[in-house]
Amino acid sequence: MSQRARVLLILAVAMTPLLVLAIALLWREAGAGEARIARERLGLARAAALATEAFVEGNLSVLESLASDLSPSDGADIEALPERLAGVVAANPEWQGFTVVGADGWNLASSATPANTVNTGDRPYFQDALATGESVVSAAIIGRLSGLPSIVFATPLDLPGGERGALTAHVPVAELAEGLRINLATQDARIVLVDQDGQTFVHPDEERVRLLTPAIGRPDVDAVLRGDAGTIVHDRDGVETLTAYAPVGNAGWGVLVLEPASTAFAPVQRALLQGLGLLALGALGVGLIGWYFSGRLSRSYDRLNATTREADEARADAEVARHKYMDLVDGVDAIVWEADARTFEFHYVSQRAERILGYPTRRWLSEPTFWADHIHADDREQAVNYCRACTLAGQDHSFEYRAIAADGGVVWLEDVVRVVRDPDGQPSLLRGVMIDVTERRRADDERARLLRAEQAARERAEEAVRGRDEFLSIASHELRNPVAGIKGTSELMKRFAERGTLTPEALIRYADTITRTSERLARLVEDLLDVTRLQGGRLTLRLDAVDIAALVRDTVAEQSAESGAPPIEVTGADEPCIAEADPDRIRQIVQNLAENAVKYSPGGQGVRVVVDRVAGQVTVSVHDQGIGLSEQGLGDIFQPFGRASNAAEANIPGMGLGLYICRRLAEAHGGSIDASSPGEGQGSTFVLSLPVTAAPPERVVTGSAAR
Repeated sequence: MSQRARVLLILAVAMTPLLVLAIALLWREAGAGEARIARERLGLARAAALATEAFVEGNLSVLESLASDLSPSDGADIEALPERLAGVVAANPEWQGFTVVGADGWNLASSATPANTVNTGDRPYFQDALATGESVVSAAIIGRLSGLPSIVFATPLDLPGGERGALTAHVPVAELAEGLRINLATQDARIVLVDQDGQTFVHPDEERVRLLTPAIGRPDVDAVLRGDAGTIVHDRDGVETLTAYAPVGNAGWGVLVLEPASTAFAPVQRALLQGLGLLALGALGVGLIGWYFSGRLSRSYDRLNATTREADEARADAEVARHKYMDLVDGVDAIVWEADARTFEFHYVSQRAERILGYPTRRWLSEPTFWADHIHADDREQAVNYCRACTLAGQDHSFEYRAIAADGGVVWLEDVVRVVRDPDGQPSLLRGVMIDVTERRRADDERARLLRAEQAARERAEEAVRGRDEFLSIASHELRNPVAGIKGTSELMKRFAERGTLTPEALIRYADTITRTSERLARLVEDLLDVTRLQGGRLTLRLDAVDIAALVRDTVAEQSAESGAPPIEVTGADEPCIAEADPDRIRQIVQNLAENAVKYSPGGQGVRVVVDRVAGQVTVSVHDQGIGLSEQGLGDIFQPFGRASNAAEANIPGMGLGLYICRRLAEAHGGSIDASSPGEGQGSTFVLSLPVTAAPPERVVTGSAAR
């Protein structure tokens, strides 16, 4: 393809959208012009409707005034009415005649001579006037003498004797039709009036008027009779017609303005054709100008082409050299870069940057703060400040920092920077390499993590050894006391028996001591076994429906009787509180809480137990006024071998297993145990919560049966 052909093709391609746009604008303007013409015809229809409405209202007003003036009061007045009506007709020749009609529809007086003797009682306009008491306008009727349509106006009239009649007037519509034609119709637009019955009574075709042609069924006529107003274009008899219509509100009539669409829209079509012609001439002129200049351009192009080939050869040689350099730089497993020493804006970044961080190199070059923005937030300020300080001092430097990669990962970079000075000795450029040292840093972090894990494991082992030693110390102390008591009591019994001084009373007393001490020893051993079962997951519950209230009441009563301490008050245990539980384990929990309350209260005073049922839970609250607990103590007492510091200071014995066992037992039942205290020396409250259940009475285990 020749250069001239290329230029003409480019020109055609460039002009095509403009031509399409221009044609679209012309087409849109034509549509707007047609819409404007349609609105003008609608305005004409509305003007005709207003003129018709004024005609109807004027005639009704005149008739109503005449009815008020002519209203007869007696029979003599009736006889004088024909003469008066004839005088009104003589003064107003646009009225054909007046008639006073009685309630029975017969004429009482008329301006015509001889008087019309037709009964009008069945006429709709007469019936509507009497029924509504309002003035009405009839549909069009053909005059018997003129053969042309006329309209009857009727208004109610009071007759002598209280009778109600009507005053009617026949008005020809020829004058109205002529006024509409002269004032509103154009050469091609026709104005048509239809009455409320859909009859055409004003039309340029007199034959259609004389026949009162019915028009109901046409969409435009039906629309105007509904009270609509608008403009439509429709085909009728093969002719596309622009039809505007508007209702005449006070008469129920409608106005139609009809005009052939080809005539109405002719100015718009002419403007469209003229515009298209101008566009065609413009396109032809542009084509001729393009033909002339494309020839000159083709000759200039040939000369330029020779020069371009020489430049291309030189450029190709330079590109080969550049590729050799880029291959060398991109082969380095690091990001090679160059940046402005004052703004840190990058001038060059090697392709390796996309592989290491994932961002395209164009972003490094186009975003002035790209480097700083993608340094990890924790390292950004330190790295930027360090690099800036070394640059201002003119010192080559290296540093490490974390960068955020495109996938959101973290990459450790070692940045080695060389400062390039200008002829004045001031830093002008920064050149360097960024080396990915992520694997090395991960290895360092892994070594540090393993070292910390080793230290933590050693600390846990040391803690376990300390816990074991503490447990052995406490367990040996707690176990030694009852064993020593049993041994000492047994030796006393033996010594007194050998002397023969062991009385029966002393024997019973020593036996009771051995029994109590043995029970304490057995409980300590059982607590140790419970801890082993709980930690090994071997605890088994024998669940049954248990009345917790009765069980608490009986357990506390037995506990008080056996310990010899002051009785413990139990409240709120009157109503059954049924829970699915192991009665022996619940008794164990209650006994432990009650014993602790007594043990940690001076003289065992002030201990009380409250049983309550709240929101599907049965709660057992044990309150004491003992040594209380600190905030730290509340967190320790439920740990294995955990005891409050003030308990040890008060020399109150214990292994620190009871509350731990109680909480684990409560949790095994689906419940919980919580403790609270205002502070040391202010007493404590322990609350056992268990879910209640519904069980038949024969399954409920009471306190006395829970053995």
